[in-house]
Amino acid sequence: MKDKEQTDEHQFKLIDLKFICESTGLSQAYIYKLMSNDLFPKPLKIGRASRWYLREFKDWLESRSRK
Repeated sequence: MKDKEQTDEHQFKLIDLKFICESTGLSQAYIYKLMSNDLFPKPLKIGRASRWYLREFKDWLESRSRK
């Protein structure tokens, strides 16, 4: 049951661009270039801030490693 709770928790956790860049080693400009080409998930806008769902980011990482 604990694994399901962690999965549910991660599904809605929000991350910022700094986290993404640190996790991937990619630059902010490159992430935005990927987004403009529909190769990276679009952010959720909260006021002026951009945030991504951790689950979508992890799914993107997994799909990238399969290529």
